[in-house]
Amino acid sequence: MSTTGHIPGDIEACFDVPAAEWNRFLEAVPGSHHLQSTLWAELKAPLGWEPDRVALRRKGAIVAAIQVLHRRVAGCVRVGYAPRGPVFSEENERLPGLLMSELLKLARRRKLVYLTVQPPQIGAGFVSELQANGFAVTPFEVAPTATVLIDVQYPAADLLAGMRRSTRRVIRKQDPNQLRVRTGSESDLPAFHALLSATGRRHGFRPPALEYFRNMWRLFSASDDIVLFLAEVHGEAVAAELDVTFGDTLVTKRAGWSGKFPELHPAVMVVWTALNWARDRGLRCYDMERFDPVLARLVIDGAEIPDAGKQSHHWFKYGFGGTMVLLPENYETVRLPLLGRMYRTAWGRRLSASFRRWLGSRPVSESNLQP
Repeated sequence: MSTTGHIPGDIEACFDVPAAEWNRFLEAVPGSHHLQSTLWAELKAPLGWEPDRVALRRKGAIVAAIQVLHRRVAGCVRVGYAPRGPVFSEENERLPGLLMSELLKLARRRKLVYLTVQPPQIGAGFVSELQANGFAVTPFEVAPTATVLIDVQYPAADLLAGMRRSTRRVIRKQDPNQLRVRTGSESDLPAFHALLSATGRRHGFRPPALEYFRNMWRLFSASDDIVLFLAEVHGEAVAAELDVTFGDTLVTKRAGWSGKFPELHPAVMVVWTALNWARDRGLRCYDMERFDPVLARLVIDGAEIPDAGKQSHHWFKYGFGGTMVLLPENYETVRLPLLGRMYRTAWGRRLSASFRRWLGSRPVSESNLQP
């Protein structure tokens, strides 16, 4: 692949940005995400995913960038996805179109039959380019479309004041002699994974293997950007949360609870500890990362919340206060040179659904709030 491409004007496309420069660019842009980082690409590499990165430069400085992960499935078909990308460092009406052009060239060069893109909140302007180039909204979440962001720069008393009364009461009544929350190390990952697996059995999902999280720890701990919070009752691990930091944000990746000692509310105390840890580290924001988009829209619209919503773990997340945020939808395209845009047909929809399974996406319709 050519390392650079000339575009009329003062913009140049680049395909060989050094990893350190790429990550510095992401961390400097407010609202960018670790899913576009080179570390995330390295984490996915053992699963067969290969990265391609496209950047637009002006006078040598990156002004727009997107990372696409792709892999071969079923022996001969290559699929790709770009979660929380692209990232723009400035508002410029030319950049989305120029970057889309380079993204389509990449898709053709790699012969991607299926490609899905989910822009971050700051990349919402890219949506019109996706729509104009044959991408359609997918009913599946390859990347979350809603989250809760909590500003952690305030003192503990102010954080408590912004929480739901029941959550605040649990925190204030917590007895450190009964339940203790500490930060863990790599040696605590098996305990974390056991708690995550217990949660998966209750809620019907299968978490990644322990080795996946060990690899994540090795990658992100090199820059001290991963932290494990572990709640214990008399030395027994009962709840845990694995988070990563990126830029000025602490992002929740996975959390688990054994189901024991509900009267002590260990999951609440884990989140409370994470919020204070983020503030003490000088971070600005705590990102819940995934929230039920149906419930999020009800909250934003000020609508009545059904009982099913109030009993969900998503409502538990919202008990800590913060700002509900809706992100752009996931967009997909199936590109078959001989058959055209078959994803608009029933056959194409079935084909794209099989590709989504390789991406580990799940239907938005799985929400327990859907009619």
